[in-house]
Amino acid sequence: MIRQVGPDDWAHWRALRLRSLDEDRAAFAESVTAWTGDLDTEARWRERLSNGDTCFLAYDGERPVGMVAAEHRTDGAVELISMWVAPEARGVGVGAELIDRVLGLADGAPVGLRVIPGNDPAIRAYERAGFTLLPGDPDCDGCRRMERPTSFPHRLVVSAALPGQGLSGRFRRVGLLGALLDTNRRGTHAEVPADAAVAGMAWQDGDARTPRWWPQGITTSADAVTDPPEGTFEGHDVVLVSWYARGRLRRFLGSRVSVVDWRDDEPPRYRHVLLVEPRRRWGFTRLRPVRVHAGGIVWYGPHLFVAGSAGGIRVFRLEDIVRVRNRVRLKGYRYALPQSTRYAAEADEDTPGLTYSFLSLERGATQDRLVAGEYGRRGGSHRLLRYPIDRETGLLRGDERGRVSPTDLHDQQVERMQGATVAEGVWFITASTGEGRPGDLWVGRPGDYTRHRGVLPTGPEDITYLPQRRQLWTLTEWPGRRWLLWIDRDRWTH
Repeated sequence: MIRQVGPDDWAHWRALRLRSLDEDRAAFAESVTAWTGDLDTEARWRERLSNGDTCFLAYDGERPVGMVAAEHRTDGAVELISMWVAPEARGVGVGAELIDRVLGLADGAPVGLRVIPGNDPAIRAYERAGFTLLPGDPDCDGCRRMERPTSFPHRLVVSAALPGQGLSGRFRRVGLLGALLDTNRRGTHAEVPADAAVAGMAWQDGDARTPRWWPQGITTSADAVTDPPEGTFEGHDVVLVSWYARGRLRRFLGSRVSVVDWRDDEPPRYRHVLLVEPRRRWGFTRLRPVRVHAGGIVWYGPHLFVAGSAGGIRVFRLEDIVRVRNRVRLKGYRYALPQSTRYAAEADEDTPGLTYSFLSLERGATQDRLVAGEYGRRGGSHRLLRYPIDRETGLLRGDERGRVSPTDLHDQQVERMQGATVAEGVWFITASTGEGRPGDLWVGRPGDYTRHRGVLPTGPEDITYLPQRRQLWTLTEWPGRRWLLWIDRDRWTH
């Protein structure tokens, strides 16, 4: 557990700081003598924790095992200082979480630090977090400078809202609850043939085997809400799954979302909802199928974010689900979800465009972020990045022009990534290895993953985290081998 500390926590801060200066003297420019003897007083330690810096401690139970502070400079930049992790807590992500707290606090402002040359473990940890060692000689304290870029070549730009609100006539808005209470299909609890799978669900036969529709993305009511703490929606554990329809020559024909009313003790029930794009013409609003791969989805507050490949990210408001009178016009679907807006992908001129293949949600103490990633084969690009979310609006937080910049970007990550999520500072990535071959689960942090080869079923896709259950949920796509399944997060963390 990591928490922000203040003057009343001086004893814990003192104990860890003195230990760090004593056990890792070569890692710090400051000497232990600067805080001992007559200088070691409660008043001085309290002053240290009330001087304007933001300080964090990591705890193992009641015992502090890691520390970091953010020094706020007058120019708006942030300096990362006093970073240390006790030897018994290293290698499990404590340092990465502490660094991440400072980055979240900076909120896009420049972040820098000083490091002793030769402290290679620290340098590698900072490099994994996106810092770069600057050229030049050590300063008067024998330290080298590291900084983190404040801008990235990839952005998202919000477009104008579509005419999805105010639908009338043959469209009757019922919202997510309306579709949830009118489920018409039944899944079955199933054992999933994979080492990492604890349990799962098989789809109704037609959905399990159809070559037309392919399941891709997954999100749950645990992503959507923090209150009530159970992570439910109107008392239901809800799972949303995205599918895309594939025609001849792999042409996209449409996308849909399955609303699954999950039950642990009885067969889950579900209903398909077609994703549509409202088009206004001659005073009438028509609903056209949204034709995207929908490789990842995130339900946050009232919104559903849908990965739109090279086009960026589509956004839907779940309260806008409508019941359709004329089902023929929408290929037999009773319910449709109109798109409300979208974020178009934008990149610098000299940078290859990014494909938004999958999405997930990362919840933080002070900042929630949308995790986005790119599928790529060997020799291609496979990037991961995170965008800040505005908790008040439930949308991405951008500038006055509607441009949203990522908080970080990691290039050349895992090949054939199908999904990635961050659970309590640890990254979990699903990767495919081809039809008929089991998938891989990668665990760790950008640049430092452990590969668990073949522990997933064939065809793994998107992945999400349920903190209330400490479970990771994912799904598979191949006809005849399609499951929802959950994984014990703690089993694969260490």
